[in-house]
Amino acid sequence: MADQVGFRLAQTTFGSIHGLVQPAAVQVTPVQTVPYYSLGLQARFPAQLFKGAETLPEISQYADVGYEYDEQKHLRRTEARLQAGCLRTDLPTGSGIKGKDINQSSFPLPSLGKTLSKVRHDIYHGRGFATLRGFKMDALSPADITTAYLGLTSYIAEKRGKQNQQGTMMINVVNTGEEVERANAQIPFHTDLVCDTLSMLTLSSGPVGGSGILASAWTVYNELAESRPDLIRVLSEPDWPFDTHGRDPPYYKRALLYYEDGKVITNYSRRILCGEPSNGPRTPGIPGLTEAQAEAIDALHAIGRRHELKQSMEKGDIRFVNNLAIMHRRDPYGDTTHDHRHLLRLWLHSDSQCWKLPLDLQLAWERVFNDDERKEEWHLVQYSPTGEQHVVPVWDDSDPRPPPGPPPVTRCD
Repeated sequence: MADQVGFRLAQTTFGSIHGLVQPAAVQVTPVQTVPYYSLGLQARFPAQLFKGAETLPEISQYADVGYEYDEQKHLRRTEARLQAGCLRTDLPTGSGIKGKDINQSSFPLPSLGKTLSKVRHDIYHGRGFATLRGFKMDALSPADITTAYLGLTSYIAEKRGKQNQQGTMMINVVNTGEEVERANAQIPFHTDLVCDTLSMLTLSSGPVGGSGILASAWTVYNELAESRPDLIRVLSEPDWPFDTHGRDPPYYKRALLYYEDGKVITNYSRRILCGEPSNGPRTPGIPGLTEAQAEAIDALHAIGRRHELKQSMEKGDIRFVNNLAIMHRRDPYGDTTHDHRHLLRLWLHSDSQCWKLPLDLQLAWERVFNDDERKEEWHLVQYSPTGEQHVVPVWDDSDPRPPPGPPPVTRCD
């Protein structure tokens, strides 16, 4: 382009000089172009493969994308494409489908399906995380928000897991107001225990803090392999005591780190292993961690901090994280009476995309994703004008009260 502009300017200047005698005719030798495909190749393949575009699109149609990755441009482009794909009109809200009935067949997204398929591949076989930005939900009911969220995520992974003993399918991640000084504190690096993909929908990001922060468990593994291979052995030993918090048995043992089918899998919850005063203190009488285990679990966090990636979080974001390869943590945050950080969390599993799991994790996945003995519970936290929390059923025929036991809210993430 620069050469073409310069050539035109040179022609204009040349023709404007008075008194210069120009030749009657100018012989221009055409530029000889070298064919991209040789004549031999063209003879061996159908002619239509070698046709160029009939007309080039206007320059305004080209994407503003360069060599360097720009997260903000990526998220803005995703939002624009979601809107152009008629996200709102594609959503079969108010259709009466619920829970298990919400899948790709009952929730067709002809415009977005291919895009979501690429997102799924990126989560399971690419960089391991993705964010969809621009879900407009202000005018939607709790049922429609949930239906849309489940429908979209079904294109990433078809199964949703029960996240507690009561069968809660969708956890409301909020500040419950109990022990506020800890409820909204920062949370160290961990993974969720039982899902291959972790998904969160941001209903409200809150006034300050609470950013989601990621770190590659593979990067952490590589650094440990170079500097402290002894800790890899500690993490791989099947003797870590996981608290079941009052159930039978009171604890079970397994490893935190696995090598399966050529992939490193990291799976652990610091709260389950160490206890957390305001959200599940350690059960008395069960084994604690050894000094070697304490050093190893601290090393996961410390190395993760050196390689972490902080993502911006906005209302309407739908985040996906490969829970087998990516650790996550949370910054401290603050709520006000009229502005609360509020996320919805799903545990997702794909039969076709999930990595091969070690036997220990296969058992855990079966309990969460294939146990039909526990009833599904779907609830949503809503806030009154004065900031009070109310747990409401997603669908009208749901139990209008929270299920017995712990409320379907959490402060873990």
